Amino acid sequence: MEIDVIILSYAKNADIIKMNNVCINSIIESSDKHAFNIILIETSDIDVVYPKQVTVIHPNSEFGYNKYLNIGLTYCKNEWIFISNNDTIYEKNFIDYMLEAYTQDNKLLSMSPIDDHWIYQNGFNRNTPIHYGYRLKYEIVCSSLLIHKKVLDVIGIFDENYTFWYQDDDYVKSLIKYNIKHALITKSKVHHLVSKSNHLFENWSKMVTSSENYFNNKWKKK
Repeated sequence: MEIDVIILSYAKNADIIKMNNVCINSIIESSDKHAFNIILIETSDIDVVYPKQVTVIHPNSEFGYNKYLNIGLTYCKNEWIFISNNDTIYEKNFIDYMLEAYTQDNKLLSMSPIDDHWIYQNGFNRNTPIHYGYRLKYEIVCSSLLIHKKVLDVIGIFDENYTFWYQDDDYVKSLIKYNIKHALITKSKVHHLVSKSNHLFENWSKMVTSSENYFNNKWKKK
């Protein structure tokens, strides 16, 4: 099976390019059963050569997190879509364990891997492979998110009013609204380096405030 992968990048310097490659290679090398169609949405105008599984897209529009995700979606062609931060490193078989969870419960359409360095997930019993729930930073970590295309058939494309931040919160609200199952898969493991490129956006704090205000207005009566 082939899995679509969407990664957003702002390769403004050599460190970010190196980080991209580490993330991408960890995905490609993670599975002997499945292949990956990786779509890298690049904010900078730097041309970088990545592995053959990677298609680099340079949008001709101002950055918006969900807007760029939606551009990535137009290049997706498979049943499963994996959304990943570029500051992540995946362990062997991470995607295999997620798809195994789906075979146990075919209504489980949204999943996140576990990160041993993520403080909110330290209390989970690793002997229980599937932890259902909708708590952000606990069961749901949108920096690494596997979703079935059926999810988008129900909730639609990602809300482009979120330019930076709060898109995770919106996704959680949408899952709950439409009663779509999500779970943390403890066999599936990722190491998230956390916020290694946020500082590259000069106006990131304004974008956060704008997204926060929109989120509060959108969901205040729901």
